[in-house]
Amino acid sequence: MKILYLVHQFYPDHYTGTEKFLLELAKGAQRIGHRVKVVSYSFRQHSSFSHEEAGVLVREFLYGSVPVTFVRLPYEPADQQYNLGQGEMLDFARRMLAKEKPDIIHAAHMMGVHDFIYAAREAGIPYMLTLTDFFLLCPKVTLMTSRNSLCAGPEQGTACNQLCSEIPNAEIRRRLEITSEFLRQAHRVIAPSKFLGEMFRKEYGDLNLREIGYGISYSRIRRNLRRYKPGDKLTFFYGGSFIRHKGVHILAQAFKWVKGDVELKIYGSGQYEHVLTQAAENDPRIKLCGVFSADQIGEVLGQVDVAIVPSIWYENTPIILLEALASNVPAVVTDLGGMTEVVKNGVSGRTFPIGDVLQLRDILQSLIQDPQVLNGYKDNLKGQFILSVEQVALAYEREYQAAFPSKRRNVVF
Repeated sequence: MKILYLVHQFYPDHYTGTEKFLLELAKGAQRIGHRVKVVSYSFRQHSSFSHEEAGVLVREFLYGSVPVTFVRLPYEPADQQYNLGQGEMLDFARRMLAKEKPDIIHAAHMMGVHDFIYAAREAGIPYMLTLTDFFLLCPKVTLMTSRNSLCAGPEQGTACNQLCSEIPNAEIRRRLEITSEFLRQAHRVIAPSKFLGEMFRKEYGDLNLREIGYGISYSRIRRNLRRYKPGDKLTFFYGGSFIRHKGVHILAQAFKWVKGDVELKIYGSGQYEHVLTQAAENDPRIKLCGVFSADQIGEVLGQVDVAIVPSIWYENTPIILLEALASNVPAVVTDLGGMTEVVKNGVSGRTFPIGDVLQLRDILQSLIQDPQVLNGYKDNLKGQFILSVEQVALAYEREYQAAFPSKRRNVVF
């Protein structure tokens, strides 16, 4: 079977959760015996593309074993970041599908590459969608309003008109209609968490939707076996993007009020780096550690005691959080979205109300004063089940086979 994967951004330019999920899935499909290709939008300079075809800049390369095609329009339409209507890439998408002849298309994120779904429907090629965030519900992706508060959903555009009035309501309603078509005509729609699936069901009712969680590569995981006694120094950890809705500024504010022999290691990059740089200059206990490769995850998590995910949006189930829990590292997370499906307050870590700097400070301070409580969390984590990337690949393989019963095979990793 040939599988064409779609995603809004990809390695080596971007390497956060959605990209990591898709890379591991594509490699898993290859191990099963499928031929794969990833198509992704890229904002690289025009000179980095090899040629132009049907008005689209194109660059083809291998990322490891995975063939990748970067595409880009020579100019950026004003609605590039949220448009779902047929666009300037449709003719190129038709040509590429005619050339590649994929058996199925699997979209992990449609921003910038949604024309391939239109082309697939025209050609009668089945497609699947994995809902990695709220892009199909919300043109702002994050379900955050113009006042930076959380939205409970578009409500057929009524909520958008009230809370995000800068976007024309007619455009919102048309976008939601297109999303309904995309969802209902898909061979399968997959949600990585119960919470995310329910948000889409709330808007669109009885979708043909299934849940398949994210998986992690256990070959890179090293179990953190540290045990704690009174007075032990703790190292807190944040790993992810430095952007507002990830709440890293909330963590920086909370940590500056924490007292004791403690350290905060922050890994990542992004637009809020200046905020964190200033925080680190004012508090030597804060260490900005840059980014780390996927192969370094075991080493990084082996040197920390608590992972913190302070997001102020409806976080799904961040892969870095799953990797921390599988490494036997307890977590402190916002009590929001899919994170509370994997972190139970007082069992495998702690949860706190969204954006509550003082509550986060108090939780961190309590752990510093009584680090032994972490021993109980770590004991509970030993019984927590987290999928492997191989198990996720097999789960998706069953969905691919359901579209083509005649191509079923016995699979052994």
